[in-house]
Amino acid sequence: HHDQDMRNMGGLRRYLPVTYITFFIGALALAAIPPFSGFYSKDAIIDAVRHADVFGAHYAYVALMLSVFITALYIFRALFMVFHGKPRMSAEVKSQLKENALVVLVPLILLAIPAIVIGMLWVKPMLYQGLYQGQGMLGKAVYVAAQHDTLAHTAVDYRGVWYMAVHALVTLPFYLALAGILVAWFCYRSMPQLPEKVVMHSRWLYHILLAKYGFDDFNQRVLVRGTRAIASVFYHIGDVRLIDDALVNGVARVIRWSSVRLRQLQSGYLYHYALAMITGLVVFGIWQVLAG
Repeated sequence: HHDQDMRNMGGLRRYLPVTYITFFIGALALAAIPPFSGFYSKDAIIDAVRHADVFGAHYAYVALMLSVFITALYIFRALFMVFHGKPRMSAEVKSQLKENALVVLVPLILLAIPAIVIGMLWVKPMLYQGLYQGQGMLGKAVYVAAQHDTLAHTAVDYRGVWYMAVHALVTLPFYLALAGILVAWFCYRSMPQLPEKVVMHSRWLYHILLAKYGFDDFNQRVLVRGTRAIASVFYHIGDVRLIDDALVNGVARVIRWSSVRLRQLQSGYLYHYALAMITGLVVFGIWQVLAG
């Protein structure tokens, strides 16, 4: 639905200039372009995984490299489709377009500011200042075994935020992020008909990706429905039949039945009570004789 909504937009930067600027800043941070904040966190994760030697670390590193490209492609695809190009909305919608109210713009601006500077301000105290020795901003909240402390090895090479940002310009993640942005621009600004041609020739792959490899359908049909079915069984058997019917209502029925029987014993006739007392004495006497 969001993808279809984006296809009905376009050219919104001339109508929503402040929103466009804040979105653009957020896109640069998400794509890990230095020196925006997302760069420092993602670069630290990539370096830590690259130095790791646990099982699966090499696979994780390759997956992270691909995610750098895909993230940049995804977010700038949204940017180009929504804010660039010709407006694709109806004339009625276009006539009502105007910049967001302050209640929206103020949070957008306040979020855009840390997207620019918070990485430069906090990367050292957060990650490279004795994080796992109980120092830094997180204190002793994070514990990592010494043999897995790969971030401590990368901290040795830390020489400041600007050195980190400039050094990134000659590393693979930066060029992958740049490639993602260029591919997004090429497909959705330079040659917008190209994605449709790719879909026509690889429709099976397009549907697999669109369906998110079937994970959402699996979760909905198996996990969600399965959980509901199990909950329904427990409700009808455990709650309705066992607790409500057997225990609660069962106890009520036993008490009601006992009350009726006891009430019937109280007939009001003296000879009934005398007979009951004599019967009780006879039974008690027989019990004493047998016990003796």
